[in-house]
Amino acid sequence: FRRVLFRSTQSEVSYETYIIKKGDTLREISLEKYGSIRYVEAICQLNNLSNPDNIQMGQKILLP
Repeated sequence: FRRVLFRSTQSEVSYETYIIKKGDTLREISLEKYGSIRYVEAICQLNNLSNPDNIQMGQKILLP
């Protein structure tokens, strides 16, 4: 994981980058990172993914 900072005039928001590995799912990543699958939708929104199953090995995503 690598932390990425985004600055705006209102506030500073921090995200982690994650590189998809073979066999990864957003559900598993959410469970591993946050202990819950409830962040799958937030991960999809942050990365403009319409389908949580449509990720590819080597793809970089941001984690909230």
